[in-house]
Amino acid sequence: MFNLKGIVEKYQSLTSAEISLHSLRVNPTIWIDEEEVDIFCSYIQEINLITILIDEVIMIARDNNWEPEEVFEYILVHEIGHSLDPELEELNSQLVNNEELSEVKFRAEVNAWKIADTIIPEQTLRYKILRANCLEAYSEGHPEWRDKWCPDYF
Repeated sequence: MFNLKGIVEKYQSLTSAEISLHSLRVNPTIWIDEEEVDIFCSYIQEINLITILIDEVIMIARDNNWEPEEVFEYILVHEIGHSLDPELEELNSQLVNNEELSEVKFRAEVNAWKIADTIIPEQTLRYKILRANCLEAYSEGHPEWRDKWCPDYF
C-alpha cells in the first residue's frame, strides 16, 4: 500500500472538513437524512466530510500508469476545493431532483478545480489530464458548458 498520511497532513490545515479514506473491502455506508450517500470521492457539505475511496485512486493510477500518491493528492486537493468553495451552498440549492448531469453540478466541479489550482499552482500534465477528464465526465454532451465556464482547461 502507498503512504497517504503525509499527503493528508500536508493539506489538512487548509480545510475544517474531516478527511475519511475508505476501501471497497470495508464498504462503509454514510447516511444523511435517511438517504444513503455515495462515498466515491466527494465532499459531503451537510456533515463537512471529504471521503476518498482508495480503490478508485488505485484504479485511476493503474489505468494511466501513474503513481497512486500523485492521483490521491490531486483528488484530495480537488475535494478540499469543494470544501472551500464559497458558492457551493448556493449551487447545491439550485439542483433540481438530484440531477445526474447538470450545468450547476458542472459549475461546482469547475469551482473546486479552480480552487485546487491555487493550492497546486504548478500543475503537471497529469494533473491537467485528470482535471480535464473529470470535467469532461460532468459535461458529457454539453461542450458549451466547458466553453462558458472553463475554456482554458481544454
